[in-house]
Formats: sequence, C-alpha cells, structure tokens
Amino acid sequence: GWDVAGRQQAAFDALQRVGMNPAWVSDADLEDPGRLAAFDVIVLPYTRVMNESASLTVRDWIAGGGGLVPVLASPREFPLPGGGWGLWPLEMNQEAWEWGPLSEAYQMDFLNDPTPNELSLVLDPGGGNHPIVQKALANLGLTTVRLNRPTGAGAEFARVASSNVQPLLRFSITNPGSYEGVDVTQYDGFPAAEAIRYGLGRIVYFDTSIIDFFPEYSLALAGQLFGGVQQGDIALELFKQSVIWAGQPDGVYGEIIRDARTWGEIDAWGSSIYVRQYFENTGNVPVTGIVRTRIFDPGGSLVYESGYDKFGFVAGDTYMYNFGWENGGVLDDGSYRVEVEYRYSFPAYDRVYKEYALVTRGQGLDLPTSRIGVIRAAGTSRYATAVAVAQEAFTPGAATVYIATGETFPDALAAGAVAGFEHSPILLTRRSVLPPETAAELRRLQPASIVVLGGTAAIATSVEQELAGYTSGSVTRVAGSNRYATAAALSARTYSPGVPAAFIVTGESFPDGLTAGPAAAAVGGPVLLVHPGWIPAETLAELQRLAPQKIYVIGGSVAVSDSVASNLASLTTGAVERLAGSNRYYTAQAVSQRIFGPGPQTVYMATGESFPDALSAGPAAAAAGGPLLLSQRDTIPYGGRLELTRLSPHVIVVVGGATVISDAIEAALWSWTP
Repeated sequence: GWDVAGRQQAAFDALQRVGMNPAWVSDADLEDPGRLAAFDVIVLPYTRVMNESASLTVRDWIAGGGGLVPVLASPREFPLPGGGWGLWPLEMNQEAWEWGPLSEAYQMDFLNDPTPNELSLVLDPGGGNHPIVQKALANLGLTTVRLNRPTGAGAEFARVASSNVQPLLRFSITNPGSYEGVDVTQYDGFPAAEAIRYGLGRIVYFDTSIIDFFPEYSLALAGQLFGGVQQGDIALELFKQSVIWAGQPDGVYGEIIRDARTWGEIDAWGSSIYVRQYFENTGNVPVTGIVRTRIFDPGGSLVYESGYDKFGFVAGDTYMYNFGWENGGVLDDGSYRVEVEYRYSFPAYDRVYKEYALVTRGQGLDLPTSRIGVIRAAGTSRYATAVAVAQEAFTPGAATVYIATGETFPDALAAGAVAGFEHSPILLTRRSVLPPETAAELRRLQPASIVVLGGTAAIATSVEQELAGYTSGSVTRVAGSNRYATAAALSARTYSPGVPAAFIVTGESFPDGLTAGPAAAAVGGPVLLVHPGWIPAETLAELQRLAPQKIYVIGGSVAVSDSVASNLASLTTGAVERLAGSNRYYTAQAVSQRIFGPGPQTVYMATGESFPDALSAGPAAAAAGGPLLLSQRDTIPYGGRLELTRLSPHVIVVVGGATVISDAIEAALWSWTP
C-alpha cells in the first residue's frame, strides 16, 4: 500500500522534466564508495529498507561531501539474513535509531508517525532566509508557500537535535484530533522539511512525501492553486532547489561530535548495593552503545553485571537506569568496586566512557563515581585529531587558542609549554587554507583571542585574516626569523624574569620537545630551542632576560651536546640538570618521573614516530596536570610501562588513530587504570 515504485518513478520523471539527468542506483551501489563518488546527489524517494553496510557507506559519503535528498520514511527497516525485514528500533531500543544509522546524519529526533486526515506544509519562520526557499520563491513569483494535503497524509514528526539543521517548512495541522491513537494537535508547527549539514556534505530531508504533489504522481493534488500557482509547480520547485543545494557543497563543515558520558550514584547498604546509572549525549549527533554496570567484591571477583545492548539516544538527551545487587546476607568487609560503562559509536563501539567508585558496607547514599579508563582522541587527519584532543580537554570560552601549522613541528614545540601554562589548546592549520574541522572547533571554543604561531611561510596572511572571524578579541602573530627566534618570542610575551625553570630541547627534532611541554607548563617555565652544538643568539638573549632558577636539558648529548649544557650553567641562578634516556621513549619516562608525582588524574600517550598527532597533546596533558608519554605503534616501550605503573593514572588518553597507536595497545593500557 506504500506505492514505492510509483513514487520513485514520479521523482525520476519530474527531475528529467526540470532538465536534470537522473540515473537509477541499486542497493549494491549504495554499498560501493566508488560508485557513490560518481554522483553529486542521491534522492531516496520513499526508500524504507537499507542494510547496515549501505546505510553506513552513504553516511560516510555524505560526510565527505555528498548530497542526499530523502523523502519520508527514509531507511527505517533493514533486511533480515533469512528473508523479510526488521525495524531498527527493535534492534537499537531507542527512537533515536528509528531511521537506522543514517539518523546520525539527519540529526533529528523521531517522535511519532500517525497519519492525520489533513495537513499543510507552510514556510518555517526561519526558512525564508535559506537559499533553497529564496530561489524557489523568486522563481515562482511568491512571497510564501503553502501545500495542502487532504486524506491520509503520512508524516514523520521529529524535533531538531543539532544546530546543523535548518527547518525550511513546517506542518500546519488543519484537522486536529486523534489518529492511530495519537493526538496530532501536539505536532502543529513541527518541522516538515530541513536543510542539514553533515561533515562536508548536505542533506535536505522531507518529513512527508512532497512527491505526492507532483503532477507525475497526483494530478488532483498538483492542480490545486496557492497564490495563483499550482501546488505541483510549488512542490517541484522546492524539490529542484533542494537537489541543487544538496549537490553544491561549499566547504563549510557541519561539525560531527560523537560524544557521550555516563556516571553513577550508589547506595551502599548493609546487604546490598544499588546503582543509578546516568547517561548524557554531549555531542550533536545520535549515538548508540552498550550499557554495563559491574560490581566487584573486596577480593576482586565480579559478583554482579547487568546492562543493555545497543542503547541509543540523541544529542542533549539524558537517561537513567536502576541496577541493584542483593548479597543475600551482610556485605563483606573491605571495599566493593562499582563500575559504570558506556561503550558507543556504532558500529565499532570504539569509544568508552567509564567511571567507578569504591564503597563499603553501609557507607551511605548517593555516593558518586569518578572517571577512569582509556580514551582515544583521534580524527581522520592531523587537523581532525587536534580537534578531537581539544574537545576532550577544553570547554568553550577559552581565553586563547594557539594556531600552528600542521606541516612542520618547530613552532608548536615551544608553544606547547605556553599553551599548557595558560590552559589553552593548540589547533592546526594548513598554510593557505583553514581546515573546516579547525574552523568548527574554533566556533565551539569561542576564544577571547587567537595567537598565530610562525611567519607567513608557515601560515599565510589570508588564514590569519580569516581567523579574526572566530574570536571576539584580537588575532596576534608571534614569529621570529627562525624557529629559535619564534620560541624566544613566545617566551618573552608569556614569562617574567625569575621563572622556576627553563626547559632546553633541540630544535632539530620533535620527540624531546613534545614531552617537555607538559612538564614545563607544570613547573611554570618555557621551552626554548637550541642547536645540538650551540646556543642560538635569540635563545641566549631570552635566557639572560629570564634568569631561570633552574635549567633542564631534555635529551642526550646527541640532541643537546655536553658543551651546550656546560654553557647553560652561567644562565641560571641554580643548577643545570639533564633529563635523558637511551632513546626518545626513555627520555619521556625520565621527564615524567622527574616532574610528575604518582596518581595524576590523566596521562596522555602519543606516537613517538611522527609529530602531527602529538603536537596538540602537550597542552591537553598540561591542562589535565599530567605528563605526555610516547609509544610505538604496536609496543609500549619498557620505560613507558614502568612509568605507567608508577603513575597509576585514572585516565589514559591515546592520541591518534589505530595507524599510529594500535587497538591492541589501547586495549592493553586498561591494565594501568584503576
């Protein structure tokens, strides 16, 4: 009774009539990224069924710049292996997944789908400012629109769940009352069509079948007049402009934040432990995941585990579940460990938020949990990884954001200490183009000022000028004639004479400088650069001005020669101390061991084999009050393992994707958290 084929053919014929060149795509095409790349826009006219692989492939194609125009009931079922089909919500538990994995791209919260006898589509108050509506009205010679749909008007009623979504049309319920057991009056004014940004791509979603107004489908509906214009012409013009807009990405990035948290409140009685596990979607797209509450007895044995699989919810929503364990007698002496966990990001479930508490018999009510675990902060590029690190560590309202080139390391080395000292993030840019991920993160952070690191050879003037649009204050460039001078200039604008310590690293390679940043921030001093064989004039002058109480030389004599270390002695009121190991990994251990005591809340771990992912990790580690350790892709060096054992952190943040630090290493790191 859905007449899927009729609506598909009507949409195809209508697009041909307005001069477009549509082609049919098969189910198999939707699973093939190479095939999708041949299209600017995909239209889904009343497409109800799509398997998981296709839904995820289309989602990722949109994020990369593809355009999608779905019309009503867009994939909400999936084919079952043995034939027939199933509903996504039966698999996913929550209405956030009513449309399947593509709902992440739609960024709407489905509520209900009764079928009122009559409804109309009218212009949304904010929709008139959108180019789809503006161009359609201009071509039609109208100042507003209305489409009247009597008898059996199917509709999806949903609420906007992200700032990436702009309603274009809204529903006007012209015959209120109860339909299918639902009072549809409550949905009067709800969105009926939306323009959506998702990554670099665009979507226009219609919450009712606008195809039904085309003359190719219904001459009766198409022939009705509004403002002297036939409804068929109005509907087709809106549809045409939607396809055009969806197929013309402009490089503006619709940020995608998959983020959630869980926490618990615990009641510890004499014979039982009850847990209220809370969840909050802190991102801007729906997430689904695996819920677990676990209780371990004082001997470490698991005595209780419960939860839900594939629990999903939309941005901004919170939920709570109750879990309880009865011992059957008096609780044992000692501490029971209670863990609450949410493992999410469908379909890999590769993001974990975990908290715990130690409770004792009869301790009391409403006992809070605190965060533990291993978190991966990673993106699809070095620029996106820097954004992921900033999102993990920094909240909106940053005093300053530092912008460094992502193409070389020296400017960001010295900035790590300064940014960490000020609790400010470092974001990365290309020389001549501000990456859309970086721009989106600047919008989230809303910095009071921005500092550009390095000269115009590193970051072009055009990027500096563009950055002015992302701050309420100034954009300042800090640069010198070379890497040593830039580091000295950063120090001079930040630190007063008599600093507790200065950290000296080679300017010729990156690993020692990366690990020095959080340590210098913790002590309250700068990182300055030297050549392995001499002290550059700019560094010498800055050390003379600072007169630091101590100087730490980071790295062995190959990185900073003994003669340089000896010459530094005259530039401090105290001692010169070298912190070094047999390689970069052991040097990171030596720095951490000297500066940081055991028990930090957070430790960051980055690759020691390349610089891009780790550049932004230093300030984040400093903001968390912990060190930055280095790892190989498939091995945690022995020095790093020893230091993790000594530190015993609550949280370890792995920086970068599995190509730089493997999933096996991420899994192994859990053994060093409480």
